[in-house]
Amino acid sequence: MKEIEKKYLVEFLPDLSNFNSCKVSQGYLSFNPEVRIRMMDNECFLTRKGDGTLSRDEDEESITLEVFKILYDLVQGNLIDKTRVFIPIEEGYTAELDIYHGELNGLLTIEVEFPSEEEAKKFIPPIWFGNDITNDKRFKNKNLARSFTSLNELLDKNTKKKTLDELVFFFIKRIWHVNKNLINMFLYDNNYFVQNINGDDYGKSVIYSRFKEKRKYLSFNEKIK
Repeated sequence: MKEIEKKYLVEFLPDLSNFNSCKVSQGYLSFNPEVRIRMMDNECFLTRKGDGTLSRDEDEESITLEVFKILYDLVQGNLIDKTRVFIPIEEGYTAELDIYHGELNGLLTIEVEFPSEEEAKKFIPPIWFGNDITNDKRFKNKNLARSFTSLNELLDKNTKKKTLDELVFFFIKRIWHVNKNLINMFLYDNNYFVQNINGDDYGKSVIYSRFKEKRKYLSFNEKIK
């Protein structure tokens, strides 16, 4: 079957307390071709993946824990341990947030699967998503399982944090895409803003303050009339 997904870094974390999660351990029997074993809680899988970034072939089958343990001894490179959190987002998609542990501690990535490449290309990510790393092969799990120089170096080369202005206008674009009639509610009702934006309270208040500063340049009232 075809796996069609986009992958992102994380700009900031939403509240994760209400979402389902599982523990994931995976390793690679081969990097080329890509053959992976994975344990998700108590379920084990053997997966073969083709080449590609946004879209590629994937063949996955369930295996027993006994088989997993046998294959575990054949793993090349490092075993990857992470917690996967399943976060429902708009349009019926699910964001799979991976929180890495061990040598990759500090790395956070998000994957979203799509039914078609067209849907993937039209996708507008939530504000808490960071840089799109779909085409950056360094962030493929098989490459993360190999030795690398430094996680900090890996992250620094790929990403700079969005500036406050970038966050504000990204937010505006997102809300306008969903429902332009919400704009005034976000502009003039701080409580509505705080209740409907993910992130910590300080981050929300800072973004809201900057958002209010920018509103006089945006002519939203004229657009809504």
